[in-house]
Amino acid sequence: MKRIIQTTGILCLMLLWCSGIQAQFSISGTITDKAGEPLIGASILEKGTTNGTVADIEGKFALAVKDSLATLLVSYTGFSTKEIALKGTSDVKILLSEADVSLEEVTVSASRSRRSRAKHSSRRSKKIAASSYVSEATSYESVDVATRSTSDAMASVSEAVVNENQLTSGTLTAGEINDFQKWNLWEDIAGEDLNKWQKYWQINPSERYSMQLISSDNSAVTDAQVQLLDGQQVIWQSRSDNTGKAELWANLYGQKTASNKLSIEVNYEGKSYAIKQAQDFQKGVNMLTIPTNCNTQNKQVDIAFVVDATGSMGDEIEYLKVELNDIIEKAKAKASDLDFRLGTVFYRDEGESEAYLTRTSTFSSKISKTTSFIKEQSAGGGGDFPEAVTTALETAIDSMAWSDQAIGRFLFLVLDAPPHHNPEVLERLKVITKKAAAKGIRIIPVTGSGIDKSTEYLMRTFSLMTNGTYVFLTDHSGVGNPHIEPTTDTYDVEKLNDLLVRLIHQYTYQPSCDNTDLHALNAPDKEVKAPNSKDGTALSWTYFPNPTSGQLRVEVKGELEHIYLTDFSGKILQRYQVNKNNSLDLNIGQYPSGIYFLMARNGEKNLKGKIILARQA
Repeated sequence: MKRIIQTTGILCLMLLWCSGIQAQFSISGTITDKAGEPLIGASILEKGTTNGTVADIEGKFALAVKDSLATLLVSYTGFSTKEIALKGTSDVKILLSEADVSLEEVTVSASRSRRSRAKHSSRRSKKIAASSYVSEATSYESVDVATRSTSDAMASVSEAVVNENQLTSGTLTAGEINDFQKWNLWEDIAGEDLNKWQKYWQINPSERYSMQLISSDNSAVTDAQVQLLDGQQVIWQSRSDNTGKAELWANLYGQKTASNKLSIEVNYEGKSYAIKQAQDFQKGVNMLTIPTNCNTQNKQVDIAFVVDATGSMGDEIEYLKVELNDIIEKAKAKASDLDFRLGTVFYRDEGESEAYLTRTSTFSSKISKTTSFIKEQSAGGGGDFPEAVTTALETAIDSMAWSDQAIGRFLFLVLDAPPHHNPEVLERLKVITKKAAAKGIRIIPVTGSGIDKSTEYLMRTFSLMTNGTYVFLTDHSGVGNPHIEPTTDTYDVEKLNDLLVRLIHQYTYQPSCDNTDLHALNAPDKEVKAPNSKDGTALSWTYFPNPTSGQLRVEVKGELEHIYLTDFSGKILQRYQVNKNNSLDLNIGQYPSGIYFLMARNGEKNLKGKIILARQA
């Protein structure tokens, strides 16, 4: 995420920095494209380290590496990254090829490439639940970044030099992991691959209780207060989202409930409603009908960007300056009837002689006020790995005036380093994330190249606890140092600005009370096909009627064991067993009107189909 600035002015800075590295083997070389043109500012990085440099105006570079068997990672925006094993060679000529995939035209996908993948793939493929499966158009090996020295050196370049590059929106690429969509996979990896970080951060989001609120006329009940109770004690508190769902947690921090009988209490418009015996997610979603009518009058959307402003984040702040207006304008265009407020918190670290620890622009409906504030910010300080993440979250959640009533509250946490780790900070994190959930604030981390697996685990737990999702930058843009590959099966790669716009729309969309927008979709009865599965069996299905008022018939051709129902955000609602006749009759009428998806997988092949649940007005 630490942007390799393509200008010869940086070369001197990088060479001076690299001269301080203790290395035993000196190399030099030239980087060109197929036409022989020098790639000015191409990035050269010693694999597995932060030791690197950039090519000069003639495409030439020099670098001192650990030994003659080192491997180089060479990258340039718009070109495929290349690995060069030196094998004793001290003078190299490197030719880079233009990337095959243009993000202007398509969305590509990436898959995990980890040594443990083969070991667990068979078991995991059986447990994966209705994820957003994609074809594996591209894959790449991850490179762990151990320290932030290169990034900190880069950040010392003046803001004026950065701006000379005329950054444009739509440059950064990112992926998303919504662990609610892949719940069984999350339980798997949290218990194995990321288990030590579960113990390290003392947070374990596994005992999940899901709540679905529906009105008397079959619409979603939004922004209701929902509490999970152990006797009279409130264990967890949340608010129902735009789909009428709330996520609640028990034993999140290792404590045990006093009884085996938990209950749920809902407070809406001054009245209370209860479920005396709550069931955990393994047994199903808790359903409750509230005696009220459809209400889509709540149009408020609060969006806060909380940004690490230490030296290593100089490029992120510059991109935010360029992309923020684009993100908000696109979000408003998708939902012109919503009222957006925007605010920001920039933070650095405790104990530094900096101008500030946090700097805040409070919520405002005048988007230009916030963007002007962001343009005034610059990166500085830092140097060690942990930063003042906890203080920044406390500032954003406690001090900013979040709307009492809103259809969506978003906190995009842009960072490349974790919070400090000590008993006091761990306790503060518990308190502040619990407050975020109670206020209905979705924490959506946006992580960069500096993070490690410990930070990834913590950020994903933040997302789960607050009904959010996890976003991470990828190498596909060719910008910055290598980003670690997330622990998952597959993920889509998108432009960062498009991804954030999609999430804002996804978490604020509500069908009209008369279902006219749903009926306008006029989804036909249709057959969906997937390529042949591993055993050569063709796989397809037909589902009808569509739109439906609740009843749905699914007929399958080929081998298929389970079908999953997900909501508009991809969150799993139910799993169905396909019968021996390869058919399935189901009723989804208990859910509010809206857009749903049927999803299934056979080996490496996937099916996905849109369902419109719309009742007559």
